[in-house]
This record gives sequence, structure tokens and C-alpha cells, in this order.
Amino acid sequence: MVDKSKQGKRNRTAGHDFEREMAQKFRRWYPDARRGLQYQDGKHCPDIVGTDFWIECKHWKQISPWRAIEFWEKTSLTKPKDHDDYANLQPILVYRVSGSRAIRVVMGTGTWLEIATAKYTKLFCWGPIEILWEVFERAMDHWKGVQGEAGQSEKVPVA
Repeated sequence: MVDKSKQGKRNRTAGHDFEREMAQKFRRWYPDARRGLQYQDGKHCPDIVGTDFWIECKHWKQISPWRAIEFWEKTSLTKPKDHDDYANLQPILVYRVSGSRAIRVVMGTGTWLEIATAKYTKLFCWGPIEILWEVFERAMDHWKGVQGEAGQSEKVPVA
């Protein structure tokens, strides 16, 4: 029989570890990115702070892409709109299913178009899109202009 308190602690630990991993990945584009802590950053803060997005990280035992999209929609509608630091951030859900190395990203179509085209679009669309982390990573490199060896911005083409 599984001890529920130990299982709950393992799940929280896996979630916190995933948040730390993602904060480290986002530091590539946002040097101040770190795991959001409610006691430090306020009761309503994203899982990753110090970026241009409201980032929620989830490490699920199992989930279908449709349920992940439903979670993103719920998050986008319930994130606080009156907190000065976070009110205008576009929501992004980053998740992984246990036993898989694949990381998936769910975001609004307008947010994706802005990142993928490296241009500000006035299209503000709540229609969700799900992509693999590797695709998101390449687009972010292009959007943010990852620093090359000589310290110059190196634009990475997006496929």
C-alpha cells in the first residue's frame, strides 16, 4: 500500500525540481529568471518570475494534450489582473509527463506568432497552441537574439 503523505511529498518535490529546471532553461534569455516563491514574490505569482511571460510549470503523472490546453485556458482566465508586476504578462504553460523527457509548451496563438516572427503583432488571440520545447527554444533564441561567441546577437533561423 502506498503511503499518501510520502507520495504527495514526492509529487511536490518533482514539481519543484521541474520548476527549477525550467527557470534554469529560461535564464538563457532572461538572466534574472528564477522559481517564483509565494512568500517572497506575493501570493499570486507565476512559477517562473523574471521573464516577459506568466509561466506555469506542471509535472504530471499523465495528461492528454487537450487537458493541458484546458489547464492553460483556466490559468489564462484566472491569473491576477490587478497585480502590477504580473498583470500584462501573457500566460505560458510548460509541462512534462512523468517518464518522458519531452517538454511541451502551451500558449496563445498571438504570443506564439510574436515569438516565432520576432515581431510585435497586434493579434491578441486566446486560441491555444501546443509545441515541443525544442521548437519554442529555437524561436526564443531568434526572438531574443542569443549572444554569439563574439558577444554579438546571433539570429537563429526558425524552421
